[in-house]
Amino acid sequence: MSDVVLWSGGKDCFAAALRSGALADPATRLVTAVPAGEPAAFRCHPLEWMTQQAAALQLSHELVEIPREGWEAAYRAALTALARDGVTRIVTGDLVIEPWLRSATEAAGVELVTPFAGDPDPGAVLDFIAEHDVVANVTGMRADHYRPGFLGRQAGRELLVEHGLTDPALFHPAGELGEYHTVVTRYGDLRLVDADLDALPHVERDGVWSLDRSARTSMSEIL
Repeated sequence: MSDVVLWSGGKDCFAAALRSGALADPATRLVTAVPAGEPAAFRCHPLEWMTQQAAALQLSHELVEIPREGWEAAYRAALTALARDGVTRIVTGDLVIEPWLRSATEAAGVELVTPFAGDPDPGAVLDFIAEHDVVANVTGMRADHYRPGFLGRQAGRELLVEHGLTDPALFHPAGELGEYHTVVTRYGDLRLVDADLDALPHVERDGVWSLDRSARTSMSEIL
């Protein structure tokens, strides 16, 4: 068995990798889709932080280029190539699985592993990361939900309660509708990202607030 985790560096993919057992296998590959032929402007999920995570976890991190035009065919081709390379499971932290992804993995002959999809509790992933000592910081917020005291903070039930965001019909607790994004910064005693996210200033662009990494301070500089 060989696993690929569809990787954004956020709480959902990390929790899925942990629950599925993929995180414990040194052969697991973390795979991130990036736009073909253009810069990957992942403001809420910076590639440099994903690289740091993979290094700390001692796992491979691979980028797969996907063109905007014909993206589904490109995804299917990438999954087929992974299957030919011996991959047997594709792990995703998505809570809602798109039909095309199920179809594409079936066509490639690989198992689609979805540890949190279909859970009746939309915030189950928050309980899971808390129970397993996983720290995920909020790295982005949709402008219509932005609160200065939310962005940069540790994601969890406590943060939602603090800001009165307890109605899942108005604000999905896991941010499944893009309300917020996260990056996992620590797992147990293992530091995964060399930055103090809570100290970074906030910047808004195109309706999304994110952390201004141009003003970042590394933990090594602090220590």
